[in-house]
Amino acid sequence: MPPVCRVLLWAIAIALPLTMAHVDPSFSRAPILAGVIPVDLPDGQVGEMRLFHGDGVIVADPVRLIVLDATGHLVGYSHESFPVSIICSEARKCVGYDHPNGVILEFVPTTKFLGPVISDELFAGLWFGPRNSTMNIRTRAPTWPEFAAANLQMAEGSQTDLVFIVVAGACMALLALVLKAFAVGRGLGFFVQLVLLIVALGLELALLLFSFWPVYIGAMGEFVWLISLCSGALCIVVLWLAFRFFRRSHQQPAQV
Repeated sequence: MPPVCRVLLWAIAIALPLTMAHVDPSFSRAPILAGVIPVDLPDGQVGEMRLFHGDGVIVADPVRLIVLDATGHLVGYSHESFPVSIICSEARKCVGYDHPNGVILEFVPTTKFLGPVISDELFAGLWFGPRNSTMNIRTRAPTWPEFAAANLQMAEGSQTDLVFIVVAGACMALLALVLKAFAVGRGLGFFVQLVLLIVALGLELALLLFSFWPVYIGAMGEFVWLISLCSGALCIVVLWLAFRFFRRSHQQPAQV
């Protein structure tokens, strides 16, 4: 068996269990309230910013940023998105960040509104209306510190997913480099090279799709996913180039 075939078989044996092991069998969960953050409201009260997670069944759970006053009444809510973070520039000075749309969600009470009391024991989904409806939440472009803080918070809360995505990116780069080094131009024949190319591309696609799973379920933003995937691939490329450089540097004196 050609060396490249053995390498690809080992890659299949490693990559497929890795990708399958990462799939979470629980595709849905009950709506919950999370991210309880005290905030200063414009009228002087100390209220709360929270994240209301809906039930997305087999897709990402829709999330709304909600704002409660000091008595627990709903006074503002954002449109649905996923994922959403709450970031604070200082104590009780907080805003939401909508990762897919890249916008800040800021509580601005332009409309007099006092909704029902919302607590952990109370299902509140019926009061929000259509997914694009919003109340007293203004969107704006984030500053660079806000953008960095939101994505750093997302990364810190998804360390296991980050490791998986980095490994997936590394495996994708390794497969491409192995295919280039051992299959292309090695006289294996057109049919053999075509089969190896199809197998390698299939593995690349599987790794790409499974690495995107945390984004699909709303556990991670696309920016953090892309940076993690590219970081893993870049590590392999740098190691590969370093290996080739040292090998050539050791071969040159022997040829003199």
